[in-house]
Amino acid sequence: MFSSPIGVFYLFLFLFIFLYVRYLNVFIPYRGFLLISRYYGKFQCH
Repeated sequence: MFSSPIGVFYLFLFLFIFLYVRYLNVFIPYRGFLLISRYYGKFQCH
């Protein structure tokens, strides 16, 4: 299965999607946390 080009293509596709989803799951809450902390600091200043 993995010796054929289609199998290798699907393997790379699966790895790409897996890493992309993991990257998004880490990246989006981190950006959201930075954004919320920035707005929270703004409200605390006033």
